[in-house]
Amino acid sequence: MQMTPQMALPQISVLNIMSYSNQDSKIGGQAWRCWRRRILGSRHRRKESLHQHSQFRNKNFTLKPSAKNTTAGGWVAMDARSGRILWSTADPSNATASGPVSVANGVLFA
Repeated sequence: MQMTPQMALPQISVLNIMSYSNQDSKIGGQAWRCWRRRILGSRHRRKESLHQHSQFRNKNFTLKPSAKNTTAGGWVAMDARSGRILWSTADPSNATASGPVSVANGVLFA
């Protein structure tokens, strides 16, 4: 996949990268509890957590902080303490976003 400017990360100091599948197009239930245990329960408090958002059911997913919707997969950055979505972007190919994400030199690779 070709990288786009929308995929560039804001400057941040600490990252925690994890991958999860969210079939209900929202963070909740077991996925949320697991995320809070892994991130908030860890010794080191993370500032930001990056996630891929797999869209297997093609439901509407609102890209925060905008009000745009997508039915494709995408990537989400969350505040590790509050769980608030900092930013999100849709997969530019309108496909599912399966697989883990990684960061190098301030660029998100998915």
